[in-house]
Order: sequence, then C-alpha cells, then structure tokens
Amino acid sequence: MLEIDPSQTNTLVLGQEAKLSLKEHGSVGIRSAATSADESVLSVVRSRFEYRNPAPRNPGGDAGTRSYLVTAKKVGATTILTQRIFRGSLEKEHSISIVVVNP
Repeated sequence: MLEIDPSQTNTLVLGQEAKLSLKEHGSVGIRSAATSADESVLSVVRSRFEYRNPAPRNPGGDAGTRSYLVTAKKVGATTILTQRIFRGSLEKEHSISIVVVNP
C-alpha cells in the first residue's frame, strides 16, 4: 500500500488506497487528525491506532502511530489537512497535496 509522503505532492491512481501515518502519545496529550479538503476526490475511510510498545501500561507505552486510510474516488486535485493537537489545543497544521489521475 502506498504511504503518503507529507513533504511532497502525492499522486494516486483512481480507486487506489493509501495510508498516512501520524504520531500520537495519549498520556502526554498529543493527538492527530486528518481530513480531506474534497471528499468527492479523496475520502478518509478510517483510522487505526497502533502502539509503539504493545504493553500500554508501561510508562510511555501509549505512544504510537495513527494510520489514516484514504481512497482516491475521482480524478482531480485536493489536499489532506493534518493537525497535531496538544492537550486539546491545535498546535500545528500541515497541508499535503494530492493529485488523483486515471489509470
């Protein structure tokens, strides 16, 4: 599966799925969010959290990665807006360019 690179414009083929991974650390208060600027072009299908350390009761054990699965639904261009949320407040936003092309 294609991994979206936040540092560049990403090209997906119509119907292709891709993954965007963002770090989270619940006990510190770090969360993430990812949304598509145009859901008709690119849809965020679901997200899944995976622990870095599978024993979450250990100190720092709740750190991990949230993976967002996206699907290219229509030819066009859009952006994915990512957010880093620290203790309920928006700390940082970043925009990732996505281009969807015909196969």
